[in-house]
Amino acid sequence: MKHQLIIRIMCFIGLCNIIFLVPITTYADMGPKPSLKIYVKNAPEDYYLDILIKQGTDDEEKVNQGREEYFDLPLYQYQEDGWAAGFVRNPRMYGGLTGEKSESTGLMVHDFGYMGLPDTFKIIVQKADGSLLISNQITPGEYNAVVLFDYNTRQVQVIQGMQSSILGSKLELLKMLVITMISTIIVESIIGKLFGVGPYSVIIVANIITQVILHTVLIGLFYLGLAQWTSMAFIMLEVLVVWLEYLFYKRYLICCSQTQPVEIIKYYVIIANITTATMGAIIQI
Repeated sequence: MKHQLIIRIMCFIGLCNIIFLVPITTYADMGPKPSLKIYVKNAPEDYYLDILIKQGTDDEEKVNQGREEYFDLPLYQYQEDGWAAGFVRNPRMYGGLTGEKSESTGLMVHDFGYMGLPDTFKIIVQKADGSLLISNQITPGEYNAVVLFDYNTRQVQVIQGMQSSILGSKLELLKMLVITMISTIIVESIIGKLFGVGPYSVIIVANIITQVILHTVLIGLFYLGLAQWTSMAFIMLEVLVVWLEYLFYKRYLICCSQTQPVEIIKYYVIIANITTATMGAIIQI
């Protein structure tokens, strides 16, 4: 029995290597993640763009680290009145200093997200000659915010009637929930196959319940103005999810092993949740 377990774990590790090598994105089991889309009007040919985060606030920890490749940029070195660039200082935030042209709008668009997005920010632009341009301060108040930055006027504002509309925001959150559920169910079902547990319907039901709980609590904290607690809340929720899934699976899952079914289920729950959580952290949205 131990030999069979070792073989399954080795197969699982190989599966993880394959998954991490495939250039796809997933929400996995990390729950919902905030995002920021910035459209740039009158953008020049060559520039860098980042978001400024206020130090001395709940977001201060988000600007305490750095990406070494950007240390020499004026944009990185900028610190005035407690404001510092966020993306170049936070390896946990995904995005980039250069944007892409939107085919639908003809505007340059920059995407930021994952851990480290502040509630309130400014936009900083480094021009081709190294000089800097700073926008006004803005608090979008949306979990998946979309703003428009006018390069000429230095003004940034929330876009109404695009993805930041109330309906668009809700649909985006619903889309996030569905993608998260599907991704998690697929991964945990494959791992369940390797561990010889089933049926899949039990895994599907368990993940639907836990994903709804994760999304409700984390998104709720954001709209209650408690975004700084989402990281801690996620860790606590993930521990709760592992415990609830173990109790649920122990009662309803069927294991191929007749001698150690509880042990197999325990290993399955732990490894399945570590896998999906790790995928959510490694693979950017």
